[in-house]
Amino acid sequence: MKSYFEATARERVTRLFDAGTVREFLPPESTAPSPHLARLGLPGALDDGVVVGAARLRGHAVLFAAQEGQFIGGAVGEIHGAKIVGMLARAAQSKPTAVVFMIDSGGVRLHEANAGLIAISEIMRGVLDARAAGRFNATEPELWPGRRSGHIPGALNLPYSQLLRPDGTFLPVDQLRAKFAAAGVDSKKPVVTSCGSGITASVLALGLALTGHRDVAVYDGSWAEWVLPGETPIEP
Repeated sequence: MKSYFEATARERVTRLFDAGTVREFLPPESTAPSPHLARLGLPGALDDGVVVGAARLRGHAVLFAAQEGQFIGGAVGEIHGAKIVGMLARAAQSKPTAVVFMIDSGGVRLHEANAGLIAISEIMRGVLDARAAGRFNATEPELWPGRRSGHIPGALNLPYSQLLRPDGTFLPVDQLRAKFAAAGVDSKKPVVTSCGSGITASVLALGLALTGHRDVAVYDGSWAEWVLPGETPIEP
């Protein structure tokens, strides 16, 4: 028989609780994969590093969460954490005799790092890039020396000049809204504007503000920072 350390979370659960009483909530085949993995260039995995469910312990009804000590990868923590939170919410409603935690964090990524990865992924999903289409699509050379061409994965493109009249003033608000909508911007979701160095991104941010969009931020480092030497993902 495997030792407790060698056993998987499911094997530990089966050993601890009354035989035949374990009922797992959201097993791997029933959960959705993390939406952040592909954008971050991380590999997917069927499991998410935690087993939650209901069982009986010496006849008493309990809920449980058991972590996979050897689990690395496949999620950045948000699904793992959501399953635990969901189990605790169920416990608050159903009032079991006990909630049993079988904690083994040896292989699970640090949640501080996970939170940072999720933040990066969320930013990537809401980026609106002000650069010219050629630089965005890597069909023209990047102007910043030594920087790669392309764009942040998932970013939308709206060259800032499209928001301006020939005299440099903004188009009427209804035309601005049409420009943002045509670029794929959701007026109900946060937007992070970007460009080469954070300057023309401010034009997009102001244009959004003129349309009434208030959840807008400027990525001040923009492309010049994103493509500093390292492994930040880019498209195309």
